[in-house]
Amino acid sequence: TWWIVDAAGDIVFAPLLILWRRERRWNRSRAMEMAAVIAAALVLSSISFTNLMTSHGAGLGLAFLCTPALLWAAFRLGLAETAATLFLVDAVAIWAWLRDWMTGDLPPNYVPLELQAYIGVTAIMLLAIAAEREYAARQQQELLLVTADAPVRLAHCDAECRYRFVNRAYAQRFGLEPD
Repeated sequence: TWWIVDAAGDIVFAPLLILWRRERRWNRSRAMEMAAVIAAALVLSSISFTNLMTSHGAGLGLAFLCTPALLWAAFRLGLAETAATLFLVDAVAIWAWLRDWMTGDLPPNYVPLELQAYIGVTAIMLLAIAAEREYAARQQQELLLVTADAPVRLAHCDAECRYRFVNRAYAQRFGLEPD
C-alpha cells in the first residue's frame, strides 16, 4: 500500500506546489468566489468525513457531498484553485481518519485504502477538468487574437442570434462596435 500513499501524495501535493508558483491576478470578485469555495469545501468535507454532524463515525459513502465545491473550483476558478480545494478536502478527510471518525464500507483496516483511492481518483478527475477548461480558455483567447485583425469579416452568434464576437472588419462593414 505504500506506493498508493506515495502516488496520492504526489497527485495532491505536486500540483499544489507547482501551480501556486505561477503569478495570478485576482480581482475582488474572484477572491470572494475563492473564499466561498473554501467555505463550502470546509463545510461539506466536515459533514462528509467527521462526526461533527452525527453521533457515529462518518463514512466515505458521504464523500460525494464534497463534489459540488470541488467542481465549482474546477469549472470556475482554475487549476491552482482546484488543487488548493482538493488539498483542503483531503486534509479534512485524513484528519478525520486519524481521529478514528471515519468508517468505510469495508473492514476498518481497509479504510485507509478506500481513502487513498478516493483522494487519487478525485484529484485526477478534477485536475483534468480544470486543465481542460484552462486549455479551452487559452485556445479561445488565441483564436480571438488571431481573428480580431483578419481582413475577412468574421462574426459568431449564439443560439438566440446575439453577437458573441465580431472582428474589426465585420464591425466596420456593418457599423457595429467590436466590443
